[in-house]
Amino acid sequence: MTTTDARALDPVAAALTAAHHALAARVDEINDLNVFPVADGDTGTNMLITLSAAAEAAQTGGSDRADRIARAILVAARGNSGMILSQLVRGAAEALAAVDELDGAAARDAFRRAADTAYDAVREPVEGTMLTVARRMAEATERTNADVGFAEVVAAALGGGWQAVEETTGLLPVLTQAQVVDSGGLGLAVILDGIAAYLEGREVAVPGETAQLSSSADDHPPSRFRYCTSFVLDGGDLDLVSLEARLAPLGDSLLVMGDARQAKVHIHTDEPARAVAEGEVIGAIGGLNVDDMREQEAERSARIAKRLGVVAAEGATAVVMVETEQLGRIAAGLGAHPVVDVTELQAAIADATPAATVVVAYGDHAAQVRAIVEEHGSSLVVAPSLPAALACLVAFDGPGGRDVRVAEMTELANDVTDASVPVGVEDPKAALQEAITKLVADDVGLVTVLIGADVETAANEVEDWVRSVAPELEVEAHRAGLTQYAFQIGAE
Repeated sequence: MTTTDARALDPVAAALTAAHHALAARVDEINDLNVFPVADGDTGTNMLITLSAAAEAAQTGGSDRADRIARAILVAARGNSGMILSQLVRGAAEALAAVDELDGAAARDAFRRAADTAYDAVREPVEGTMLTVARRMAEATERTNADVGFAEVVAAALGGGWQAVEETTGLLPVLTQAQVVDSGGLGLAVILDGIAAYLEGREVAVPGETAQLSSSADDHPPSRFRYCTSFVLDGGDLDLVSLEARLAPLGDSLLVMGDARQAKVHIHTDEPARAVAEGEVIGAIGGLNVDDMREQEAERSARIAKRLGVVAAEGATAVVMVETEQLGRIAAGLGAHPVVDVTELQAAIADATPAATVVVAYGDHAAQVRAIVEEHGSSLVVAPSLPAALACLVAFDGPGGRDVRVAEMTELANDVTDASVPVGVEDPKAALQEAITKLVADDVGLVTVLIGADVETAANEVEDWVRSVAPELEVEAHRAGLTQYAFQIGAE
């Protein structure tokens, strides 16, 4: 829907629909800029899902519309960005619902209430994020003349927002290092641009060089915790302060927003089940969503590598042949260039610097790959198994020249012991636990489980299966799309 199409709707619904349209047009760009608080590459998607609920709730009028919008967007909120966006919308909706005329004063109050509500809802506000952009929008409106109208105040807020977005790069060290703007801040400015475009009867503007990516955009530490977990709580007298205190030790990026009737919880944790259990103590759980941020980071890395042509630009790369899209994302997350066949392998070596390229092979691929590698003058690491092939990739970025890295990768691959569970076993959980019991030795610290296509169990549940028989281990499980195995397991 274009901005012109949106004008046929009720003004509130039309403004939110135009905002949704503007955000949808740039969602992939915003996802790829996402490096804070973790580089899981879903800020744009989360904000779009969250905003969709507000736009839908606005379709029906009535005196309670502001409350319906606020509750709908809170229930739908996804991720840090979505949770904060829900509070911005709530503050603005409550302010606008209290006035009879949408004039400049109403607009100024809406922007201030939005920013204050969002800041108050976050335990530890961080500058250089969408919170900063929201505050700067409010400050820009407060510099406007008292006699200007609603649309002019929105335009002033938008100008302040775009400037704030550009400045986020210098406010937050992780953004400075990656040389990107804050993705949530950009998303917020895009949303307001959609609203401003509706009010002014124009199409959405595209700002110049605000969101350029460089290779440093993918240079970031992995998330400390693995699972982005969120759920809705319903109850008659929810004690959110107590719940927040109990959840805090389980992870970070904790947000608990709402009231005594209904609340939304968001946390990054390694123990989603424990977080849910804490919520169940005080209310009924609904809308549970658990995202594997390691997989999301890998998908983001693969997208950025493809957009920037990292293989060709950097010269040196580690190349690994994989059989499924899921394995490709895992390999990309470890810094490798995944290929699916011989043709892609040859192209990857040719595009890089052959003498600086390390190719990792395993299983039936090894003999075929060896001939190609020798032809191009690249190096080869032969791993005894798929888990070993993936494990050794972490040594590619180590210090020293190619020969040193090849030696370290080979040693690491050979240190991985592996086991597998075939497709079709009657009890996959029991079979996996039996394999783990036999595989684990005193010196094993990490177990990686690759999950087959026929196993429907979520990765975090598989990790719990392993911990129930080996609680001392660090465990990582990934959906790998394997067709020959229910599980492949690597122990390091």
